[in-house]
Amino acid sequence: MKGSGPIKKAVFISDVHLKPSDRGKSEILRNFLKRINDVEVLFILGDFFDFWVGEEQLKVMDCNGLFKELHFLANNGTRVCFLRGNRDFLLNRRSVRPFGAFMSGSHIEVLLNDKKVSLSHGDNFLLNDEMYLLFRAVTRQPSLKAAFKHLLPYNIKMLFAQCKRKESSASVKRKVRHSERIVELSKRAIIEQFKSGYDVIVCGHVHKPTITHLSIKGNSHTLYTLGDWSSEKGCYLLFDNNKFSLRSFPSEEELTESSPEVPSLF
Repeated sequence: MKGSGPIKKAVFISDVHLKPSDRGKSEILRNFLKRINDVEVLFILGDFFDFWVGEEQLKVMDCNGLFKELHFLANNGTRVCFLRGNRDFLLNRRSVRPFGAFMSGSHIEVLLNDKKVSLSHGDNFLLNDEMYLLFRAVTRQPSLKAAFKHLLPYNIKMLFAQCKRKESSASVKRKVRHSERIVELSKRAIIEQFKSGYDVIVCGHVHKPTITHLSIKGNSHTLYTLGDWSSEKGCYLLFDNNKFSLRSFPSEEELTESSPEVPSLF
């Protein structure tokens, strides 16, 4: 990592959702990485891959240029930190080693100058969706993850992941029609996170760039949610000169309006 002590310049992205054949998205992200070679840390807050079944997947992905750029960034002093998302929760230290990156688990806290910041993918805040929380608890069991990664043939794992991806997308649409409350980030959970000592929370998962300011017992707190990436544009959060700015790439348009409510999924 460049420098020592509290981080002074960092970039945060989430929800790239790379598929095996995703050249357009790979290229725009590669161009983005070339622009941020002066940051201390790049935090990737989950769902970098649309699904992840193991290191064998890298051999069939049409993203070599992007992977080389990630490795180049890491080799030139920028710390690249992955967090697990709900799509790529099987990522581990070995998985990200080819990129020169580090695996930081599902949640970490960092100090950005004097601000204590909580980082996660964001699906941990879906307390209203009991079925998803059950699925999350079951699929995160170490024994099940190990069995999936080491006992099933690669083609079966890929088929299973693709089926789950389609099923999940259909499930979210059904939940939105039934009750938007189910797919809304839990304000209660976010407030409890702030009460535990954080000034700022940054997460993804909702695919919407938002800024939400909250006042809790007279203290000001801010929630940033990140947008997703397509073959034409993406969203990132920059921390520089003790200031956060939520931006679109490649336009570099900055989002300044804040939302009074926490966002919902999709």
